[in-house]
Amino acid sequence: MRARGFPSRIVFWAFVAVMGGLLAACAGQIVPPAPAVSTPEASPTVAEPTEVAQPAETPTMPAPSPTEELELLPPSGEVDGIPVGFTRDGHAYRGNPDATVVMVEYSEYQCPYCGRHVRETAPRIRDEYIRSGKVVHVFRDFPLDDLHPQARKAAEAARCAGEQGAEQFWLMHDALFRRVEQWAGRDNAVDIFKSYGQELGLDREAFEECLDSGRTSAAIDADLEAGMAAGVRGTPTFFLNDYRIVGAQPFEAFQSAIDALLEGRTPPTPEPRIPYWATAEGMSPDPERSGYTMAGDVYKGSPDAPVVIFEFSDFQCPYCRRFAMDTAPQLDQEYVKTGKVRFIYKHFPLSFIHANAEAAAIASECAGQQGKFWEMHDRLFETQEEWAKASDAPSFFSSLAEEIGLDLQAYQACVEAPEARGKVVSDFSEARRIGLRGTPTFIILKGESGQLIPGALPYEQFKQVLDKFVTEE
Repeated sequence: MRARGFPSRIVFWAFVAVMGGLLAACAGQIVPPAPAVSTPEASPTVAEPTEVAQPAETPTMPAPSPTEELELLPPSGEVDGIPVGFTRDGHAYRGNPDATVVMVEYSEYQCPYCGRHVRETAPRIRDEYIRSGKVVHVFRDFPLDDLHPQARKAAEAARCAGEQGAEQFWLMHDALFRRVEQWAGRDNAVDIFKSYGQELGLDREAFEECLDSGRTSAAIDADLEAGMAAGVRGTPTFFLNDYRIVGAQPFEAFQSAIDALLEGRTPPTPEPRIPYWATAEGMSPDPERSGYTMAGDVYKGSPDAPVVIFEFSDFQCPYCRRFAMDTAPQLDQEYVKTGKVRFIYKHFPLSFIHANAEAAAIASECAGQQGKFWEMHDRLFETQEEWAKASDAPSFFSSLAEEIGLDLQAYQACVEAPEARGKVVSDFSEARRIGLRGTPTFIILKGESGQLIPGALPYEQFKQVLDKFVTEE
């Protein structure tokens, strides 16, 4: 059977989108999937969208809308001139409780896409629709505990602040998003949250007692359960009445939907969007960091190559090692070094079966900060059997860092800082969001054509696919 390509980039990314939601959502790993690691014998044929649009955990019946039968109590105060209050079941809202459009947001404070929405899109929604009384915004928690360890306690901090009033909830909400870099990835995050409480003038004893007790965690679990029942699979997800918007979409996506609802019309079906990391802009070389895309992904090959390969990989995966050791060198020689292909690496550590995979990915990112990502990449795969089951893999990685000539002090500081892990988690979230289930997985793009290849295929099969893309006009 001939491997199917897609006639246009939009159609290709529409296929990708149905696997896991649209642009810029943090994917939830609520229940670890089965370890369905792709085998080297996997076929390069891309399934038709209808064959992958219904993953096992996706409800087959229409999901209930979280906006149905939602009772908003009268406002109890205001923040920045906007009424704020609680729903009957204890969720904070801001805006006119009698607004035509109810926007329920499922979000979490450590998700980078949620933060992007809060910074870039939410202010315009607030100023153009919430402040005018046309939209009321209800916030619900959906912390992705496996991806963002501090997210649940951040949600508890907001809820504990909310015990002292709706105004206090929204002030804490805004502070958590605005200062996420101060607490994300920090062991002392709870202490940082307590300091925010003092700055906001909360009753210190009551706030800290609430936060230390963890009593609001049960309500957060209830939000997770309700969100999953409504079909939420990642953050942020929004329900405008019963119309869903997934991801950190631009203001225009909300504007068109809200305007339609205000006029009594059905909102238009959103057009598929190309993921930010696969756009032309995202693949432009950063002159300050040669070998990295503007999206922060390491690459090898010419930035002007007509064909781009994205690899989603796991340093502890034996099939990824087989590809790196057997197939990649031949691809480098034939396609990358000749300027035909640019190869971009993205992390997909399957930590639930590979305990040291995330630490290895962080080590590679920290080597990359000193310009030696690919050297670390190669040594990690070459020594995989030595560190895969090690009880102290980070020490082994430090020895590799010394071996390839890194500044060990700078390397260790990078490993301990949150930024490298944040990049790894972001890549993992993207892979889960678009529906990837195994490693390695490859996405090949050229102009408006694209193809997904699962598995560590032999060089000959890669060559067959790549030659088709390289020779196409």
